[in-house]
Amino acid sequence: MEAINGWLKEELFNDFRIKESEEPTLVVEKYIKFFNEERPSYSLNYLTPKQFKELYDPLKHYKYLLSID
Repeated sequence: MEAINGWLKEELFNDFRIKESEEPTLVVEKYIKFFNEERPSYSLNYLTPKQFKELYDPLKHYKYLLSID
């Protein structure tokens, strides 16, 4: 858990130039949205988590297979 806290702090304060006076809850909410919808991930072949889920969601493919008759 300490590693994720350090990582968040590093990205929020250094990379995004977040000021300590900003509301932490709002800052974290914005960052989570950015992380999931805009920030490409090396481990996901440079897709965002949202793109990866939309592309590889097994439930989506299962529903598609059920709709074919």
